[in-house]
Amino acid sequence: MTRAAKHTVAREAILDATVATLEECGYAGTSVRAVARRAGVSQGALQHHFPTKTALVEAALLQLAVGLSEQAQERMRALPDAGPQRYAEALDMLWEIHNLPIAHVITELLLAARTDADLREHIAAGVDTAHALAIAMVEQALPDLATRPDFADWILTCVATMRGLVVMAPLPIASAGLVDWPQARTLLLAAISAEPGTHG
Repeated sequence: MTRAAKHTVAREAILDATVATLEECGYAGTSVRAVARRAGVSQGALQHHFPTKTALVEAALLQLAVGLSEQAQERMRALPDAGPQRYAEALDMLWEIHNLPIAHVITELLLAARTDADLREHIAAGVDTAHALAIAMVEQALPDLATRPDFADWILTCVATMRGLVVMAPLPIASAGLVDWPQARTLLLAAISAEPGTHG
């Protein structure tokens, strides 16, 4: 194996280990040492690729966003040919992504970034990439909606709604005081069904 190939293999192992450690321990419980141990590399070797914990997390989130997008695009090829059912199922896939174990870690990172300037700076690119991939993914699945001038805004509103529901879900709030996903999906679909400029 060439030196470049070894470098790539080591980097992939480190990023996979980072995602696994984040899922298991959360951001606060993730350390460079723990990731290096899981990846089977020395701490020095890890820091050769990623000098800080935040740089490591940033790279892992970027890789994760691309991987999740590729998986979702594959599944979206099996959606119904057209119509409201296709719209609903496309949103359901985004909702499933937001309920994966790693999605809860991303929520944790977003909350932690409020008071951690270094983390905030490092995850911004990952969040931007995730948003762009979500827009592109749904655009490909729903080309008839993608021609609307408010399409990208609608997708980002969907993503923000899903994040909010995920954050609120663990709280012991009476069902009457919290919109659930089926209700939110109905409202989101109604918003994109309206004529542009008639719902805001």
